Amino acid sequence: MTQNKIAPELVAEFKAHDKHTSALAFVPGGLELLSGGFSGQARIWSTGDWSSAGELVGHTGSVNGFGLSGDGSLLITASSDKTVRLWDLPGRTEIATLGKHRKQVLAVDLSADGGLAATGSYDGTVVVWSMPAQSETTRIKIGDRVSSVAFHPVKPWLATARVSDDVLVLEPDGGEVVRLAAGGPVSSVGWTRDGEFLIGVGANVVRLWSREDWEVVRTFEVATTWLAPFAVNSDSSLLAIGWEHHVGIWKADVDEPAAVIEELPKGVYNLSFSEDDKVLAMGAADGRVRVWRV
Repeated sequence: MTQNKIAPELVAEFKAHDKHTSALAFVPGGLELLSGGFSGQARIWSTGDWSSAGELVGHTGSVNGFGLSGDGSLLITASSDKTVRLWDLPGRTEIATLGKHRKQVLAVDLSADGGLAATGSYDGTVVVWSMPAQSETTRIKIGDRVSSVAFHPVKPWLATARVSDDVLVLEPDGGEVVRLAAGGPVSSVGWTRDGEFLIGVGANVVRLWSREDWEVVRTFEVATTWLAPFAVNSDSSLLAIGWEHHVGIWKADVDEPAAVIEELPKGVYNLSFSEDDKVLAMGAADGRVRVWRV
């Protein structure tokens, strides 16, 4: 094995949902994994033995995204039933339905301090919600279907991906920080955990922009479709990207992937690194969750 290569080891595979596994996230603390289902389920799995540890009942459409507080006590869910819901995760109970979009809600994130949540919808809006007030504060019309939102870990900024050839970074009140040319539609955005770089993944290309001057510092080609989920680990040393029947894992500053996992079901929908970076989980169109030690 060369120095750049890694060899992911499959450590778990289980049926999470009858249809697509449309959302996935590790809960802070590392003891549980969340999965969202196409039929409206939000399920909880123990990372000790990957057995069922509960279910959140309420959504009537696909659960498309999770936003978690830093201590893992509060969860926000985004759904194709157009609602945004707040949950007491340890208690497995719904606290409130925060509100609705006009169309399916595809994206959600929670600010680092837990004070704000943001959701993105196919109605072309981003909504910012106050968590203390459990109410909408700002509705931002950006004109295209919003597929991804991500709060900066330090700055009061919100990155958004939409069916457009640019990425918008916004203030929570809707003010524009920067508009970044992406050369094609971007389906997923996120920040490295230190906040130094913004990542955008779209059809066949991945871009990293520097937070300092918004210049592109890295671009590499990946044979992705428009839907291309990704995950970055805690020290930004590993970037995982899913497409079609594959998951690729790249090391920082190396153009060639350190690993490519092949022969997966078509439709890699989501990826998530565990808090300790030891494992990578994937949800797919076959309703299964697969977990690799990396």
